[in-house]
Amino acid sequence: MAGKLTQQYIVDAYSVQSKLKELIEDIDKRHIMGVYVAYVYVIEFQKRGLPHAHMLIWLEESDKILDPAAIDRLISAEFPDPIAHANLHELVKVHMLHGPCTSARCLDEEGHCSKQFPKSLREDTLYNPSGYPLYKRRPIETPIHIGRRTVDNSWVVPYNAYLLEKYEAHINVEACSSMKSVKYLLKYIQRI
Repeated sequence: MAGKLTQQYIVDAYSVQSKLKELIEDIDKRHIMGVYVAYVYVIEFQKRGLPHAHMLIWLEESDKILDPAAIDRLISAEFPDPIAHANLHELVKVHMLHGPCTSARCLDEEGHCSKQFPKSLREDTLYNPSGYPLYKRRPIETPIHIGRRTVDNSWVVPYNAYLLEKYEAHINVEACSSMKSVKYLLKYIQRI
């Protein structure tokens, strides 16, 4: 049994390493987020040994994400149209939904989600110069059923459509504009 776990761990680590290398190519050479000034990342292993990366990207002044239109071009927190973008819609269902919140890691002392899900629905993105934006999360006509769970845009984790379709994996993309949010993200980088 230990041999199988070790083999799976090596496969997972290699997969993360190759995907991370390709993601860095997307940022470095393809400039999918814009032209960057610097980036930093760390690979972290969850309790069950599942590796994932935390990455910060600083953009050149001309490519900084400073208004709702720029945010909406790069980041979405909604289900795409299930007819026009069927594949992306399915990927959001599979990879980009938060919850259900059942573990102590997610719930605070009062039993509420520590990540503030479900998020409030809103018609437009609101740029927040002192933190994270409030992403556009419009009401949908027909709630989506996944097993026994019913979800809408209030449960969608912010993502970049290009990255989600390319990597078919959970890649949370956020625009952060305050030192507080940068410090929060840097704690992952500084962890030993």
